[in-house]
Amino acid sequence: KQDRSVVPALEKIARSSPSLFGRFHAMWTLEGLGALDAALVRQQMEDGNPKMRVQAIRVSETLYKAGDRSWVADYRRLSKDPDVDVVIQSMLTMNVLKVPELTATIQAAQAANQARGVQEIGRQILTPPTMMFGRPGTNPFSAEELATMQRGDGIYKELCFSCHGDDGRGAPVPGAAAGAIMAPAFVGNLRVTGHPDYAVKSILHGMSGPIEGRTYAGGVMVPMGSNTDEWVAAAASYIRNTFGNSAPFVSASDVARVRAATKGRTANWTFEELVASVPAVLPADVSWKATASHNTAAAAQAFNFATWNAGVPQTAGMWFQVELPQTAAIAEIQFESTRSGGGRGAGAAPPTSGYPREFVVEVSTDGTTWTRAASGSGSGPSTAIRFAPVQARFVKITQTGSPDGAPSWSIQRLRIYRPGV
Repeated sequence: KQDRSVVPALEKIARSSPSLFGRFHAMWTLEGLGALDAALVRQQMEDGNPKMRVQAIRVSETLYKAGDRSWVADYRRLSKDPDVDVVIQSMLTMNVLKVPELTATIQAAQAANQARGVQEIGRQILTPPTMMFGRPGTNPFSAEELATMQRGDGIYKELCFSCHGDDGRGAPVPGAAAGAIMAPAFVGNLRVTGHPDYAVKSILHGMSGPIEGRTYAGGVMVPMGSNTDEWVAAAASYIRNTFGNSAPFVSASDVARVRAATKGRTANWTFEELVASVPAVLPADVSWKATASHNTAAAAQAFNFATWNAGVPQTAGMWFQVELPQTAAIAEIQFESTRSGGGRGAGAAPPTSGYPREFVVEVSTDGTTWTRAASGSGSGPSTAIRFAPVQARFVKITQTGSPDGAPSWSIQRLRIYRPGV
């Protein structure tokens, strides 16, 4: 609930609770509140219990990502810790953050500690697997996605890097104190990887003023709406799918939709305006009820990283329904569908996805009287269904086609959005 009045109590628990796991949870709750104190985290890095030192290393990554590069010295020191788990965590953290002189530090840790875990993790860091745009594999993208990423990479290296940094963590301000960066980091940025309209609107119209209460040295992000829809889509898709991020790609039609809806805007967005204008996800919890025409016992798995799967090929009439605890204004549904099948090697068939081939979306406030909100067809692993804002407590997605060869329908990470302002 982001109630920061509990911060002092949490800090006390983190420092002195007799429960080790209580201290873990208190520190991570502070992280979730955006209230981590560097002195507190460094105190826990000196704790007598190595499990606490490990948690302190992990949680400090948030502060590093926010621009405080002074943590590198702490990671290097802890890479010489007497506890093997602490050494391994410091190595993993340095690798994730790609700190300066990573190779030399890992080699020094291996030379000083012959533990099998230190040696093996060090070897994997020093000889990493083939990666493309931060993802494992020689080509983890479809042909269309790869073309988008390549174009976005060119845009980023030409324009964006000067403020957001080569590594997406924000370019340091020359001569300024540790942590001062030109612009917000893209790494782990939940705004960037959330609803695509956030990235699209900020690129089209620019931003000015503090962001989440922080002022950046770069000042104003200039509007770039004079570029084509394809250009904006490539830039947005790139930052949402590199630097360790993973999110559905933005299409040119997404940009065209946002451009039309904001065509009268001439000013930069402020952070508060932009956040309010973007559809916000309704938080799913145990009060949400999911049912389905097939495999209804597993329907609740559609709300998380597990998966609901119909278990049979797609046919007209199969449905999936969500009942909310109370009526709410909604305007969008998003979900992912798992890939399956496909072969290996040149000429092999690509994997297919269990996205809905044809569908209608109906809504109801009582579960009896239904209104059609949208219809359409899926086209890939990510499905986004947008419609005019409507009051609803029940949402039903029904398959309307009987496609030949389509795999079983699947839903993962289903999100329902309320409309933006």
